Amino acid sequence: MNFYKPIEYQDLIRSIKEENEKNIACAERELQQLATENADVDYVMNIVGEEKYVAKAKELIDSAQAEISLSIWRELFEVLRSNIENAISRGVKVYIFTFGSILVEGATVYSYNINDVSTLFPYRRTTIIIDGGECLVGEEGDRNVYVHTRNHSVVSLATDEIVLNVFWNKLIEKENLLSKGCSGADFLQAIHNLAERYGITDEMTKNFLVYNFQKEKTKNGKKR
Repeated sequence: MNFYKPIEYQDLIRSIKEENEKNIACAERELQQLATENADVDYVMNIVGEEKYVAKAKELIDSAQAEISLSIWRELFEVLRSNIENAISRGVKVYIFTFGSILVEGATVYSYNINDVSTLFPYRRTTIIIDGGECLVGEEGDRNVYVHTRNHSVVSLATDEIVLNVFWNKLIEKENLLSKGCSGADFLQAIHNLAERYGITDEMTKNFLVYNFQKEKTKNGKKR
């Protein structure tokens, strides 16, 4: 024969609270583990549309802890200016490569200062690298599709492109091949001269979209 004795309601409430607290603590530990694992995943995420791209760019710039590297056009830079300046004020190092002209205090800027740079490219490509381990890459054109990733190989490729552009910029500057405020035509001529000097043939560059676009513009300019 069983006998039952009701417990005080205070004891019941305390028991329920203790059980819930144990469950919540367990869930928190599991979720923290999942969050840590997901942070290391080499995902590649497509972002469609300029508005979403700009929102993600601002988010990443605001999250930077040590360093930001950008290859960027002035128009987009102005959209992101306040976020970039805030990053600089936090002590984040900012490196910028641009074909046009960008002025921002506290950043290291590598620029050709081309006065009609929009005529030189079939699209506008932007690369943003955050703390050497995360990048956002995209180009304004027919589709406006951008890529956000922590994938090491993609981040490395994006970094290498900026570094190579900086090398070319410093070489052209050191040899005084372009004057400040030069035209797109001046830039194309300088690149043509360097290609001849270093034996870069048409066969080597036949699949280079930008190079061929610029080469065609040069030919058309000569016809006129």
